[in-house]
Amino acid sequence: MRLTRGLPAWLRHLRGVASLPMPEAPPSVASAPIGWVLFDGACGICSRWVPWWSPTFARLGLVPAALQEPWVAARTSLAPEDLLRDLSILLADGTLVRGADAYRWVLRRRWWGQPLWLLAVMPLGRWLFDLGYRLIADNRHRISAVCRLPPRTTVDHGGHTGG
Repeated sequence: MRLTRGLPAWLRHLRGVASLPMPEAPPSVASAPIGWVLFDGACGICSRWVPWWSPTFARLGLVPAALQEPWVAARTSLAPEDLLRDLSILLADGTLVRGADAYRWVLRRRWWGQPLWLLAVMPLGRWLFDLGYRLIADNRHRISAVCRLPPRTTVDHGGHTGG
């Protein structure tokens, strides 16, 4: 099913909307993950934020993994400085959804996130959403230091190595 099915014509033409596929059905608990939420394990905010959202990610078939894990660099083929720049979702088919688009990817797939997703894909909303994401992402280590949030040393990966 394409994302544009059932949307008004004016919304189908927004940048990036037509390229985001929708899953046919939610993955079963017993199935392999459909992807991984890749976050900066050296960031205090990230190492708390992502595990806190793990139940939501699990319902989407996603498993959290730190960007610093060796298999992540091998799977994404990104340079280390590019790899650590953004939160990402790596799908099992190799698709990499990065930055604010990763948040939009999740919002689109949860009933409670769809109103936020709709705002985040409209032109002004997209610009504000991207700006907000970039400001926090670029300053996450400073924010972690000011808030005294050291990174957690262990992350639950759901028993999957991603390799």
